[in-house]
Amino acid sequence: MRSLLFLKATWQVYINLSVSDSANKAIHRMSKPSLCSVSPPVMAGVICEMKVEMDEIEIKFTLIERDFIIDHTFAGPDLTKRLQIAEIKGKHLIVKYSTYDIDELIGFVAAEANHTDDKKLQKKLDKLFDKLSRILEKYE
Repeated sequence: MRSLLFLKATWQVYINLSVSDSANKAIHRMSKPSLCSVSPPVMAGVICEMKVEMDEIEIKFTLIERDFIIDHTFAGPDLTKRLQIAEIKGKHLIVKYSTYDIDELIGFVAAEANHTDDKKLQKKLDKLFDKLSRILEKYE
């Protein structure tokens, strides 16, 4: 499998295509590759994944909430790096996330809350889950 990245700047939409070798050859034979001009058998070898860039939302985290996310969840560096370098205002960290990123973060927090044996940690993660869910609801 080969991966291609197309950028359509007008809508700020990124499309990641994973294309089988036969589909890749058919696309390269076309003068202007487009999904619309790919025949149905070739389309079967194309998997699309879209990510739309969105405005970022500022979220206030306490240092303890940040530590819970970094130390106790499986959130990747794409989510945790921002927490590590966040601007501190008073007692809070100010971090910007898109709604897509917030939704991902909620999933990691929920997974850890559901699988931990530590009841105190579970309650704190549930509280963080509720906080992030309320923020996400405002913007959806």
